[in-house]
Amino acid sequence: MTEKLKTLLQKNFEKLWKAIEQMEGYKKGKIIEVCPIIRVRKNKDHVIYEYCIKDNSWISKEKCLELAQQGKLDVEICKSRLGRIYLRARAKSTIQNDLGKIIEKKSIR
Repeated sequence: MTEKLKTLLQKNFEKLWKAIEQMEGYKKGKIIEVCPIIRVRKNKDHVIYEYCIKDNSWISKEKCLELAQQGKLDVEICKSRLGRIYLRARAKSTIQNDLGKIIEKKSIR
């Protein structure tokens, strides 16, 4: 192609756009905003009971699990060998793998 994109006529631009979509394997879908967890709170037994998401809202572990199941949080739901459900950062997450390391300084409960 020798033409600059800004000089293409609308129909030629649309053809180019469709060709790019086809080459890259474009599929229609929906965008879901995925929130990262930025802090956690632990109880006196060092168990995480509350999570803070990017807008500084604190949510319960139960609500966090619900949002994670819907794919709205940047975490994975895991199950320990003893059957305990817990959350951890996804492998390519922007946060650390161990959510316990982003604990809020002052523990409550």
